[in-house]
Amino acid sequence: MRRLLLVLFGSAVLLSACGSSKATPAPATPAPATPATPATQATTATPGATPTDAPTVVETSTPVVLVAPINAGVDGDWVTLAPAAAGFTAKFPVMPTLTTQTATTAVGDARASLWTYEQGGNLAYYVQVTNYPTGSLASANPVTLYDAAIQSMTGGTSQLTLAGETDLTLGGHAGRLFLLTSALGSLKGGVWIAGDVMYMVYVSFTSSVDPGLIDTFLSDFQLTV
Repeated sequence: MRRLLLVLFGSAVLLSACGSSKATPAPATPAPATPATPATQATTATPGATPTDAPTVVETSTPVVLVAPINAGVDGDWVTLAPAAAGFTAKFPVMPTLTTQTATTAVGDARASLWTYEQGGNLAYYVQVTNYPTGSLASANPVTLYDAAIQSMTGGTSQLTLAGETDLTLGGHAGRLFLLTSALGSLKGGVWIAGDVMYMVYVSFTSSVDPGLIDTFLSDFQLTV
């Protein structure tokens, strides 16, 4: 059941975020091209989508280059992730898996990179960077984009609903923290936009997980752009 929980969460994210382009808002506010977990990307399709609605998906999975941990405490033995030119740093308990995906949106192809580590069957850590075409988000309302990104992860197979959200500025960029819950488990994270890039960090977990692990992972995430 715990392993199924994480698969359902990943599947729900892909289905809702990469659905029909007909339902996408005006080009200034494209729906986020959020990938699923690696286990579900290749087999998930949007029900009822026409050929022109379906996202174009290209997957790759590559090892991640990490540097030695530098902080003490709960995350003292975690590894630090700082991909070149990605604009962020994060810490994971162990080396995460990188999966990339390209999805068609109202403003053109958006390339998403997702770093994932699943710890057992009831906890998984994610960092996601989605690169939209140059200039495509210049006139967009960030509030609308954050609402769309969070809403895209609700409902569907996971049955997640919004339980709370708050504004948080990170690295000089205004963003949003959120908590989604369901009968199976929860998803907690944050979303920020810098230029034409959307950054998301989130954790899927069940009630048995130590909240300190979740908060440590989220607080370790920093923007460097």
